Order: sequence, then structure tokens, then C-alpha cells
Amino acid sequence: MTGVYLHLFHGRNAPDEQLDDWGFDGPTIGPLDYVHVTYMCDIKIAAHLDVIEEFFPEKFAEMKSWAGGRELSDIHPTDHHLPVVDGLVEHDGKFYGDFSVFVKEEA
Repeated sequence: MTGVYLHLFHGRNAPDEQLDDWGFDGPTIGPLDYVHVTYMCDIKIAAHLDVIEEFFPEKFAEMKSWAGGRELSDIHPTDHHLPVVDGLVEHDGKFYGDFSVFVKEEA
């Protein structure tokens, strides 16, 4: 699907894990409405509900509980923050030393 994507790589299981190699490849998250980084403290993204549900199921479940049984609105993208811990991007209990932001066009 056309859009902005965030790819995480050079992964490890803990911030202090010593790697003998480049680490593992992480997810490619998207499509996103934007990616914004502030002083490498966190990475802010905005995405529609299908992306939030796929890549951030805990956030999606939290949103559903806030809705109290009402249908979630997908009119506006949802903001989400990926924390940076010791210079590593944290996602789903894993830590990544590198990320790329790119635009993918549908053929």
C-alpha cells in the first residue's frame, strides 16, 4: 500500500545485550501518516486503526476499552510513540539500533 513506512533493524532482546553480529531484522510498520523524531527521545507516528491493531495490539485494546463498546472512529489517524531506551528504539519488547523511514509507492 502507498505510504510512509518505518523499518526497524539491528535488533536485540535487551538494551545491554552484546551482539556478535548485526542482530535481527524487525518489522516494517505502515503505512503511516507521519514519522517524527524529537531529540532521539522517542519516535512519534500516526497511523490508521488497521495499522495500530496489527503492530500495536496493546494500544488498540486500550483504545477499545476507552471507547466503552462504541465503534472506534478511523476518521483521523491515531498517534503513537515508540520509546528510545539507551539509544535503541523499543517495539514489542525488542530493541533496535537502526531504523529507516521510506515512501513505498503502489505499482
